[in-house]
Amino acid sequence: MGENADRKNDPYYEREDFTVNKKKTAVLIYPQFYNFEICVALEILALGEKPVTIFAKTKEAVLDFIRAFDREDMVIGAISIAPVLLLKAGILKDKPFMAGINQEELLEEGFTREELALMKGWDDNLKDPSANGYLVSGTILTSLSCYFVKWALAFGKMLGIEMSEKTFGFGF
Repeated sequence: MGENADRKNDPYYEREDFTVNKKKTAVLIYPQFYNFEICVALEILALGEKPVTIFAKTKEAVLDFIRAFDREDMVIGAISIAPVLLLKAGILKDKPFMAGINQEELLEEGFTREELALMKGWDDNLKDPSANGYLVSGTILTSLSCYFVKWALAFGKMLGIEMSEKTFGFGF
């Protein structure tokens, strides 16, 4: 949404803060976004007749956008590298999470060992694979890209949409 957008007609805006309309799901597209990671989640939302609004944000605006959803009544799903954005936004402080990157790489980017203490990264998952394919911490769901179907099913369930794995060719 551009700088000159009419915010009065957008259900996600109230004054200068985001106010989330519980009837819609916000999907954030950002630099390094990969569609395959959320394609099943989008299909589940469509099959569950859950309205979706897609937002494309610049690198600078992403963290402020994410922070607006840091509320106990909000379900947040992040997969692959997206959990790193939640970490940067301060949402994953002292919470376990999965991310499709290794801790060593994030240490090189300036994160501390304390910030990453509860992280299960890519190599961690190779050594000890996640049985269900995701981690839930309160209302935050994180996963690795290789678990995108399991993550999407769990995300749908957290939003009240039950789907069988068979819908997506699994569970036979």
